Amino acid sequence: MDTRAALRRKRMLLAMYLEFSDSETDEILPPKGPKVLRCVPPRNQYHNEEWSRMLKKRECADPDSPAGKDFRRKFRVPMFLFDTILQIATVQGWCKVKGPHRKFQVPLPLKILGALRILGRGMLFCDVADLGKFGRTTIGRFFHVFCEKPRMAGMYHTYIYPPETPEDIARVTYLYKMVGLPGCIGSADVVHIGWDRCPAGLRSLFAGKKKTPTVAYEVTVDHRRRTR
Repeated sequence: MDTRAALRRKRMLLAMYLEFSDSETDEILPPKGPKVLRCVPPRNQYHNEEWSRMLKKRECADPDSPAGKDFRRKFRVPMFLFDTILQIATVQGWCKVKGPHRKFQVPLPLKILGALRILGRGMLFCDVADLGKFGRTTIGRFFHVFCEKPRMAGMYHTYIYPPETPEDIARVTYLYKMVGLPGCIGSADVVHIGWDRCPAGLRSLFAGKKKTPTVAYEVTVDHRRRTR
């Protein structure tokens, strides 16, 4: 019985609704307000940013020019090495974006410059994002892609030359012998990069004379400045 009564009420309400004319309906319904347009912030013109203008300078290709020295001072690599990394990243497809946002993505050269700035200068993601004029999440994701072991492993044998045979060792030690350092096989140096989020349990192990936790990276080169 309840179901039949509910059906009768629905039919009655539907009939009353259909009896209204357009004018009466307009009087009952509230007037519509003006259409609100969605505010879209302007997209960043990356080709006009400082880093993009720096890449367009021909003087940066000369490592002995003031512009080339400034480029190496900022990103810790010469221009020709940056071009090599960019070519490898383009061929291997390190950064692929599909969909409607493809034309708004940050150019790959700027992402590589951001990753080099973090590695070479020990900067934070937010600081690099402010310099490159892109999002902190963007450079954070790409930095982990850039440092991923399978990607960097392909470049290891290109730039690292460990002496593996007696002939290699003799060739390296001969150069040091010529400059008065017989028996030397390499020159080592260490750089300390601050570890801001060091766990409390490891702070005493990584804190040195500056009383702040750092991570040490040691590099050994021969007399020709080839990494060993």
